[in-house]
Amino acid sequence: MVSKIKEDSFDSTFEVRTQMGKSEKGIIALVFFSFTLPVVMNFFGLPPYMGLLFGLGLVWLAVDFVKQLRPRPTHLEASIEECIKRTDIPSIKFFIGILLAVSALNTLGILELFSDFFYGAHPDIVRIIIGNVFLGIFSAIVDNVPLTAITIEALHTDISSLWVLLALTVGTGGSVLVIGSAAGVVAMGMVKELNFGTYAKIASFPALVGFVAAVGVWSLQYFIFGV
Repeated sequence: MVSKIKEDSFDSTFEVRTQMGKSEKGIIALVFFSFTLPVVMNFFGLPPYMGLLFGLGLVWLAVDFVKQLRPRPTHLEASIEECIKRTDIPSIKFFIGILLAVSALNTLGILELFSDFFYGAHPDIVRIIIGNVFLGIFSAIVDNVPLTAITIEALHTDISSLWVLLALTVGTGGSVLVIGSAAGVVAMGMVKELNFGTYAKIASFPALVGFVAAVGVWSLQYFIFGV
């Protein structure tokens, strides 16, 4: 005798599909388009952040226009003004302060001294590679954002592979310590349980392994395969 499985309504699953209208799809397309505006602004000799601000303004106007135009409710109920109010303003001030400080150092000529110290007056490729690796290690102590901003002004080379190495070293090296990256600083402000010691126990060693692996893979590609 075989028992049968009875159908039970509690086991039923209901899938709710949300259909987006043309206006909502248009807003999404406009958001992705705004991501290209920093490149466009750079092409015209303007700072990239002008493109971000211009894109934000376009999306803001488009959302408010669609909300006023559509007679029925849409998924665009969120207010961009309210979202901006919830923005982490201290972090924004932090980045603005970094960029202003780098501009001041460049005006005072200190960046030239920085470049001579790390790369030499007439740096060769090997000196630049060593300097980039050292900057990656140093970025675990000093935030990698100001180091990268300073290096962009101080390093004079048109070899794209060396810029890739710089991005790898300061990106992975800055994560070895929680104070070495802007994301870590912001995370400490948001998560009360996260502190210097906790991060060191959990993430420092994996980040260090990632740093060594990134430099190793780059060296293999550059010196052996010539990429």
